[in-house]
Amino acid sequence: MRVRAAETLGLLRDPGTAVALIALSKDPRETVRRAAIKALGEIETADVPDLLRAALLDESSLVRQQAVLSLGKLQDAQAATDLLPLLDDPDPKMRFVTLRALGQIRSREVVPRITTFLGDSRKELRFAAVEALGSIRAVEAVRPLVAVLRDSDRNLRRAAAEALGAIEDPQTAPPLLLALEDEHWSVRCAAATALGRIRSFKAVPPLLTRLGDDDATVRRAVVAALGEIGDARAARHLTQLLSDPALQPAALEALRRMGAAALPEIERAFGAAAADVRRLIVDLVGKLEDRQGRRLLLAALADDSAQVRAEAALALGDGGFLDAVRPLMDLKASDPSAEVRQAAAMALTKLTPR
Repeated sequence: MRVRAAETLGLLRDPGTAVALIALSKDPRETVRRAAIKALGEIETADVPDLLRAALLDESSLVRQQAVLSLGKLQDAQAATDLLPLLDDPDPKMRFVTLRALGQIRSREVVPRITTFLGDSRKELRFAAVEALGSIRAVEAVRPLVAVLRDSDRNLRRAAAEALGAIEDPQTAPPLLLALEDEHWSVRCAAATALGRIRSFKAVPPLLTRLGDDDATVRRAVVAALGEIGDARAARHLTQLLSDPALQPAALEALRRMGAAALPEIERAFGAAAADVRRLIVDLVGKLEDRQGRRLLLAALADDSAQVRAEAALALGDGGFLDAVRPLMDLKASDPSAEVRQAAAMALTKLTPR
């Protein structure tokens, strides 16, 4: 019953429950103390960090581990000093949760100590150290993390690529480009995402090559990375992907992120695209809210597809393009499609005063 009470109070995340949880944290039963300590990690009040530090001395290893995790969740910077000695604890589970907590606290002062675990004999501790260094985002961790990209374990290589992406240091582009050729798809995927996060223009040609990767997840990650980087050289390749159902959503988002720089290639792709793709292009150009896209939207009012014409009318209205009033009035008066006439009428209500 008391365990359930502590769990329920934790879900509330109400500082007003701290007094009751503190009382439960002193319960003689281990399960109750552990539940209370976990719940206190959800509450930010002045007394909680000190109580959690005291729980680091609890007779139960499970309670001590939970106290470590709760201190990490609170991201109490002062707790880093208290947690560092626990990295020498004989219990590997305690060392593991301490690494996780230090990663959440994000104190750069602990980076050298965490880095030593990259060579630990236990894989789970190496993995926790990689994730912690990525969370802290300290450039001092770049060199040791780059070394992990050559680890024999693919999960560690993937985690290292993700951590390097989180740090966002442009100097990591060369090793990440090598990781883009990794034998395992998850590492290639993480490397592509990381290259997007650091916005490396040098990565664009190798990423374009990876658009032909055998794995669909990697291809989607590459498309997303190209959108993050925003290099117009990729726009033509991205527009070609709009006809691929598997990559279409990612390509649309990448082009949206690229913005006006992609418009010339979008315009070139528009005429040869299928009707459903042309409608998506019109919707995309409308969302860019850039006046350079006005020409394509106006031209789309004469498209063979009623859906494309309707989409163009709505986009012109949403974009506030006053020079579209006359063609929209003509469309409202004479278009054979009721859908298009209705869209034109809706657009005009946004462009003309009542």
